[in-house]
Amino acid sequence: MINSLIPNWKPTNTIYDIINKLPKFLNIFDQETQNKLLSTYGIYYINSFIYNINDFLCNSIIQCFHIEICIQTNNGLIFEPRFLVVTDNYIIILHSIDEKNQSLCVISFYSEIQNIEKISKTIIDDIELNEKSCMKFIWEPGAINTLYNVIAVSQLKINNLIDCIMEKRNSLKYRFDLFYSNSINNVVQLEKIISIKEKILEKEKDEIIFQSIIELYQKIIEIYTVQNDDGYQKYMDKLHQLIKKYNNLIIK
Repeated sequence: MINSLIPNWKPTNTIYDIINKLPKFLNIFDQETQNKLLSTYGIYYINSFIYNINDFLCNSIIQCFHIEICIQTNNGLIFEPRFLVVTDNYIIILHSIDEKNQSLCVISFYSEIQNIEKISKTIIDDIELNEKSCMKFIWEPGAINTLYNVIAVSQLKINNLIDCIMEKRNSLKYRFDLFYSNSINNVVQLEKIISIKEKILEKEKDEIIFQSIIELYQKIIEIYTVQNDDGYQKYMDKLHQLIKKYNNLIIK
């Protein structure tokens, strides 16, 4: 079937390519969906596939930043312009390959956001940065495909960039494993996890987050009940309020 849709099949063809070859009456995707498919899914290719930065910019769930990468050369440290793209799962760094059409880029680096331990601001001596600040990524032990270059960002946007990446990183960390909450019986730890998940739910209105918070409420209620602690009433009330507020997220 694929051969009939795309006769000259290549390994670089994407889901987006296949969808675009479907008959028009089947192709019901709006432009936002198409851009999301093009720029979010599939494998990213380093230095071997040309991307258009506009495909990332058109995707409302993706954020793009103009940055500069600090590179060591024979003449010392220099900064070169790059695009840094933040998706739900990855950070991606692209550089332009066409002086006349700056939107045509290749990827020089990408890695999973959840592998980032933290991002720190740093200082580079003997380099004139004007109105820029520097930052570097600190990766979790065992992380692969890590970036050690220092990144320069506009002083006005550096905090936005750091907050954007770390918010998505925290969302990934708590969305699926919940710090292995099934094995946690410490109320203080559970309350920290709940607090973060409640903030994520407020923004994303996600069924998975909703169900996980219910499970965490129930776990704390059980702990307080076994301890004969009146604290269980607080979470009984929070459970009722949660279900009432997000009734549309209850899985039927």
